[in-house]
Amino acid sequence: SPSPLITDGSSEVAVLLWGVQTFFTPTQTPQPSAVLQQPLDWARLLQLARTHGVLPCLYRSLLTTGPDIVPQDAWTALRHAFHANTQRNLLLAGTLLKLLRLLETHGIAALPYKGPVLAALAYGNVALRQFGDLDLLVRPQDADRAKALLWAQGYRWLNGRTPALFPHLLKVYELISPDRHVLVELRWALTSATFFFPLDPAPLWTRLETVSLLETPVGSLAPEDLLLI
Repeated sequence: SPSPLITDGSSEVAVLLWGVQTFFTPTQTPQPSAVLQQPLDWARLLQLARTHGVLPCLYRSLLTTGPDIVPQDAWTALRHAFHANTQRNLLLAGTLLKLLRLLETHGIAALPYKGPVLAALAYGNVALRQFGDLDLLVRPQDADRAKALLWAQGYRWLNGRTPALFPHLLKVYELISPDRHVLVELRWALTSATFFFPLDPAPLWTRLETVSLLETPVGSLAPEDLLLI
């Protein structure tokens, strides 16, 4: 858990908090001179930003404020990390659109959530969120057909073998792309059946919203459902 890092009271944490606040409320935050003029371990600051998933926010805040405030080597590292995250996000978003088209062509409805869709919904830009995989929700009766379609595209089990432990509790197929760059979590349930109050996914399909992903309209969960999930 990253929580101990965010409460240590260090200068790096203060800058990280400033960066996130500035990103979301740029007109309501103080000028950065005081918080950025203190001695900083920039390598630690960048690691904190990665750990908490807000490196793009920090980059944009420092870019807006003026990159000349940041030491050249730290700025180069931050810029490279931001562009690497952007390139990966675009790869995942493009792959997601291809998979949605593939499933739709075969009559399978699929709902993406988290990942690039949440980036577009919450940040307005797929580059401004850190995420690592693709989550797709399908109806239970479509799960095996959807898995077969991805299998035909070269996707295979993440761990190299069929999930066999407690198959009646299984709610997700974890599939990795042929180049092992894209992990797809193909789900037909959102909570374990062992939960006291398992979340029934069926009603979620009745209150969908549309999100623009790379200028393509994509169906997604309503914000109130996404927040709960």
